[in-house]
Amino acid sequence: MKDRSDVIDSKNLSGYVSNIKDNIKRRYTHYKISKLREVYKEGLESEEAADYKKAIRKYLECLEMEPDNLKCLRRLANLYSNLEEHKNALELFFKITNLNPNEETFFQLGSELYKQNKFKKAIQCLKKSLYYKRRFINSHVLLASIYARANNSDKTEQYLSNVIKIDPNHKACLEELIKFYYKKERYRDSFKVLSQYSAQYAEDSSIKLIKSDLYIKTGRYSKALKILSQTISTDDRFLSFIKEMQYKKINPTAREKEFINRITAIKNRRLIRFESNLQDYYNEKECIQPNPKDAFDLSILYLLMGNQKKSLKYLLFARQLNEENKYS
Repeated sequence: MKDRSDVIDSKNLSGYVSNIKDNIKRRYTHYKISKLREVYKEGLESEEAADYKKAIRKYLECLEMEPDNLKCLRRLANLYSNLEEHKNALELFFKITNLNPNEETFFQLGSELYKQNKFKKAIQCLKKSLYYKRRFINSHVLLASIYARANNSDKTEQYLSNVIKIDPNHKACLEELIKFYYKKERYRDSFKVLSQYSAQYAEDSSIKLIKSDLYIKTGRYSKALKILSQTISTDDRFLSFIKEMQYKKINPTAREKEFINRITAIKNRRLIRFESNLQDYYNEKECIQPNPKDAFDLSILYLLMGNQKKSLKYLLFARQLNEENKYS
């Protein structure tokens, strides 16, 4: 029969063994975490150095140690997506969403499906994203893009408008709404959004050209001409072209002189015909309005001759005639 001291020694031994196991486990866990961080850092450095094969290898090594590491899964999924390895990317984005379902992960999954032109599934994921956070702006933006590609005007307008409700100063969506209403010939709405845009941002050339055309379509031709003149006069490429043509008119080579003479002759013939037709039309001698194409051709001819003012005048004339034809 064991005495009391034997029982105590047995208990002490059991506790000692248990402590050893705990220490080994802690040390292994610490080693594993340190190793994981080290390998992950190597993956980041390789990705930054554009050594993508090595980066993928390092991220996969991390995932062998910790298969559900979200940080590493996201990094690898995005890398696969950027490298257009969409099958691998999609598999990882699905896994991330299952591990951590929220507005961001469903948006990422929806974005990847969108890149693969799987629009119906992308829409489902993006709407799930909005279930988690109704005002998650990225999902509204992407839904607007998908519906625009699908030519669904109502939904496109809905999601673009949603973005502006969430962020009234969202530059890209304000621009898209201006263009959307312009294409739909909803000129009043386009002007309204354009005013909102102009209060926050400087208008680039594309917005200015839309604005000038909106003035034409609403009969404000002098304002349209002013905007066109200002826009073109600040365009370095256009100014460079005009200066080059003006220089060639003064100091032409034999071939350039022949070209300029030919353009001048064509311009003079077209100009006489166009102005004669226009005069007859306004004096009601003719019922047929001058062809806008003639005005546009004259605009191009004056442009080739380096005459910016005349080029703008006939470009505006062409647009004006187009509008009058549309509603006559």
